[in-house]
Amino acid sequence: MQCPLCNEKTLLTTCTNTTFGRDGKIYQCQNCKSCMVLPLPSDKTLTNYYEKEWSNDHPSIPTYLVPIFRIISSAHMNIKNDFRWPFLKPYLSTDIRILEIGAGEGSLSLYLKKKGFHISVVEPSQTFQRQLTQKGISVIGSNLEDINVKEPFDLCLSFHVLEHLNNPLVILKKIRSLLKPKGLFLGEVPNVPLTPDHLSAAEKETVFNNVHLFHYSCLGLDHLFKKAAFSKVDCIEIGFGTSWTRTLFPKANFNFIHPSFKVSRWIKYPSLFHAVESTFRRGSTVVQKGRGELGYQEPNDFIFFWSSA
Repeated sequence: MQCPLCNEKTLLTTCTNTTFGRDGKIYQCQNCKSCMVLPLPSDKTLTNYYEKEWSNDHPSIPTYLVPIFRIISSAHMNIKNDFRWPFLKPYLSTDIRILEIGAGEGSLSLYLKKKGFHISVVEPSQTFQRQLTQKGISVIGSNLEDINVKEPFDLCLSFHVLEHLNNPLVILKKIRSLLKPKGLFLGEVPNVPLTPDHLSAAEKETVFNNVHLFHYSCLGLDHLFKKAAFSKVDCIEIGFGTSWTRTLFPKANFNFIHPSFKVSRWIKYPSLFHAVESTFRRGSTVVQKGRGELGYQEPNDFIFFWSSA
């Protein structure tokens, strides 16, 4: 068994992942420090899982709460897109062709469309495809590997998608083929916890036992993108929560125990709770109860920039 990113053979087990109804384990590569589920689930397993998830809009939330969830979720995503905008702006102009992969409900695509940019999307969920079409966003397909275009794109965007893929290298090679020479791939993925061994069992359950197949480090991303023949432009570790909360409350001391670590197990609808919590009170530092001296950075995000040149 070896790391799919850097080919290192020294992997240490950290915990289990049973999200896909199988005995998966989370390993951390001792070279690139990325964490991953091994063995990776098959395409069929992932398709069956996500088809069930996508067949119902917010399946974990009662129907009568969905409108409230949408309002909160929309507010949260608008804040997040405002935070992303300074990173995106230097690479955008209204005459370029943009492709977003895994657009979901279209938060980012609609945000850019309202600013005058032409954007096309690839989105596997038929439910989300209908929503995107209703919002006037061009959906060019559901499976990236089947997409063929007459004119390549200047810019490809993919926010919080790569961590869900069991074949990221195949997808990156396809993305590169859809970009113009010197085209840019810009995206975002969750950061791996800096010190996973310091996490309690409950914290590991929260961080790792979910649909994320990879928890990337910058070094892990380097290896992956170079295999796909991309050239590195930049990889920036960001703290979404801290950045906007400190902008609003510059003198406040945001040094939280992340609420979802200690509360969501007792909340009937944790996804709704998380939307509220992450919109109004998300900090970027986790201080473990009784072990404050071992406080570690919450898994923030990486914004990455890679060129097809």
